[in-house]
Amino acid sequence: MRLILIAILSSLAGAMTSVIALLVSSFFHQPVSGEDLSGVAILSFAPALVMCLLIYTPVLFWLRKRGGGGNGGVFDFAWAIILNIPAFIVLTYSALAGGFFGEGEVWLFALAFAVTELVFARNFAWHCRRSST
Repeated sequence: MRLILIAILSSLAGAMTSVIALLVSSFFHQPVSGEDLSGVAILSFAPALVMCLLIYTPVLFWLRKRGGGGNGGVFDFAWAIILNIPAFIVLTYSALAGGFFGEGEVWLFALAFAVTELVFARNFAWHCRRSST
């Protein structure tokens, strides 16, 4: 149950990061509407939550069984990139093919997924340490 709560909070952190990035970018470009904000928040929260439950959790449990896991930001940053490669590929293909997402949106979602994984990995390590004592 704690891992589900950690996944939800991590996904919220990623979604809020993308909303903040959108608001900051609005100072340099065009104004942002409420629909843009809610769209980015919802469209980054839902996939990030699914990725926490279907990709991040099994891989981190597997890594924990193998004795891997480092205690530093470099380790978490590396996994934030590695575990998000499928999402980055889909987002990049969508931008290049002129599909659903534009270039700016791809960066927002990539940032949201990376932040979600970083927060999830740190809290997962904390949860595992706490449950083993």
